[in-house]
Amino acid sequence: MCCAFSQLIRPGAPFVLGNFLSSMSLKSGTPTFGMPEPILSNYVIGQMARAAGLPLRCGESLTASKIEVAQAAYESAVSMHSTMLAGANFVLLAAGWMEGGLCAGFEKLVMDVDRLGGYQKLGAGFDCSSEALARYASGEVESAGHFLGSAHTMSNYQAAFY
Repeated sequence: MCCAFSQLIRPGAPFVLGNFLSSMSLKSGTPTFGMPEPILSNYVIGQMARAAGLPLRCGESLTASKIEVAQAAYESAVSMHSTMLAGANFVLLAAGWMEGGLCAGFEKLVMDVDRLGGYQKLGAGFDCSSEALARYASGEVESAGHFLGSAHTMSNYQAAFY
């Protein structure tokens, strides 16, 4: 509706389809993060954005945790993972976000930035080139040998893994 309205007012104006989704505790009314329903909704909204030809803004590394513990890590990881898989083009609050957005934490910032690097690697896809799959390395290693000292391993080991 906002997109249609903006186009009526100013045809051709840039528009980003955005969302901020959260479930909430029915006992306290506070937002909860890392729950399946908002994550599924990110996927649905991602499909809607692609169907409409619009860039998508969604997700973030969201958590309700007040300190940097497992809760903060897993809530943030699943919310940002769905953001990546939904195909978001624009993301805010990607690192450091704590306690439902009431504060930020330096330790959480470091944790989130590390995960963002992993998601960047995932988003790049799987390299199926001959070099990445070590297509020619098998000819270099004798039967019952190992690849640890092969030329291919030596030339690729520093950047082989995130």
